[in-house]
Amino acid sequence: MAPRVGIIANAAAAHDVRRLSGYSSIVDQHEKARILRRVLFGLQAAGVDDVLAMPDPHSLATTAADTHALQARVRLIEMRLAHDERDSALAAERMALEGCACIVVLGGDGTSRAVAKGCRDVSLLPISTGTNNVIPRPIEGTVAGLAAGLFARGLVPADVAVRRSKRLEVVQAGEVIESALVDIAVSTQPFLGARAVTDLAHLRQLWLTQAVPGAIGLSAIGAHLRPVSPEAEHALLLELDTMDGSGGGVSVLSPIAPGLVREAMVRSWRLLDIGELVAIHDRSCVLALDGERSLQLPAERLSAAIRVNWTGPRLLDVAAAMEFAAAHGLFLRPIMPEAAGE
Repeated sequence: MAPRVGIIANAAAAHDVRRLSGYSSIVDQHEKARILRRVLFGLQAAGVDDVLAMPDPHSLATTAADTHALQARVRLIEMRLAHDERDSALAAERMALEGCACIVVLGGDGTSRAVAKGCRDVSLLPISTGTNNVIPRPIEGTVAGLAAGLFARGLVPADVAVRRSKRLEVVQAGEVIESALVDIAVSTQPFLGARAVTDLAHLRQLWLTQAVPGAIGLSAIGAHLRPVSPEAEHALLLELDTMDGSGGGVSVLSPIAPGLVREAMVRSWRLLDIGELVAIHDRSCVLALDGERSLQLPAERLSAAIRVNWTGPRLLDVAAAMEFAAAHGLFLRPIMPEAAGE
């Protein structure tokens, strides 16, 4: 089968209320289509001409492919849109079943989290266009397309360019009911409301798969206290308190969103072993998954706990892929002397 690559672009990413009321830049649909077009040109240059894309209300993929300079065939998945994260999960599942070697994802951590639910063992290449961008990176679309194309053709081996990732799992009655890729926060606010977490006063526990200095989001709290790399064989758990300092601890200054630098009162923290299950203290609470309040846990629920495992998606490392390609001459085309006019 010819190499095939999937594309999932979240039309809602980088265009939510936080972009309108806060200090983040808005990545409009025209710019997303332009990014996708550059991805397609990169794929084409790498020798991939079979692309499977998720449909969306703004026709991002078809707009990106609407140019005479592109010969690659872009086919939309036939699916009924739910207009929420289920679309990304279903599209990823279809792409895995149809033999995509990797999936290029446009969005933030929430989009990557949704795609990870359906992608199985297919590697992801996330490009940041969302509000929280720890997993996705600010990669130029052309370079992303080249890396994805060379990997899809088998010219860049997985053991060189693919890294595993961790996942946080919410466990109830022995079953995983939800998950996150970067952070899960327990909020005592009894309702979902505006999903973004911008007020730290209600947070009580915070699990982090990684805490890298320089990141923006809740993981920055951990990064400024005890950094944890994405490759580390452990995770980080913070116990938070109100800012009155009555419980002791330390105040941590962190950028939790673009333009929003806040203090978090950390009462205690510790490293977590892979697979270690830790109970959620509060009976009635809301869980914020990768920066968005998403799961309401009522007081009458069964007890729930959270653990971290190496069950996150396989991530394509663009820098590693491009370094391997350059070192092995994959961008070179020998010119015969006759062709050079000698």
